[in-house]
Amino acid sequence: MVLGGLWGVFAGFAAFLTNWCNIAQSVVLGVLGMIGAALPDIDGKNARPRQILLGILGVGIPFLLLGSHWHGLTNEARLGWIIGLYVVIRYGTDFFLCHFSRHRGAFHSIPAAILSGEITFLIFVDSSLTVRFAFALSVAGGYISHLLLDELYAWNFIGATEKKSAGNAFTWKTDSAAGTLLFYLIIAIIGYYLLSASKNWKFG
Repeated sequence: MVLGGLWGVFAGFAAFLTNWCNIAQSVVLGVLGMIGAALPDIDGKNARPRQILLGILGVGIPFLLLGSHWHGLTNEARLGWIIGLYVVIRYGTDFFLCHFSRHRGAFHSIPAAILSGEITFLIFVDSSLTVRFAFALSVAGGYISHLLLDELYAWNFIGATEKKSAGNAFTWKTDSAAGTLLFYLIIAIIGYYLLSASKNWKFG
């Protein structure tokens, strides 16, 4: 998490100094970088960090997906949307991860990092294109920094030896061919959608 925090701070300052984001957006970008660095451990054996992370995502994502539609809904519709999506993200995802994933499995891979960036881009529907790219890069960059650190820890450079986990974190594939295919299929579908929609985008 230390590296994730450093990445978040660096990304936030870089986005502000290069005028990609204003100060408020840079703070959000930094937080997103830290969240991205924590995401690979969402399938970890320790349930508490996962539950905290899912709780944060469960609160934030419903608001972001509503975007400009927030003002067009009744209070009952807003509450129903927020509670419903929170339950799905917080408890549904937790159930899925507990029963259908393992630590250092599919989430410890480069495809998962790319997918996290794409999803981040889609979630911030009301932000400008430049800011959405910056947010997506921050999350994906944080994700990759975690994978890289895991890979470095797996090697013992002094003794020129390696742990059994070496090569498992910084990889372009998952444990199974089906899992790898599914990841790349989802990445391709989202990527195609983004390319198709890009003709209507404007930077700024």
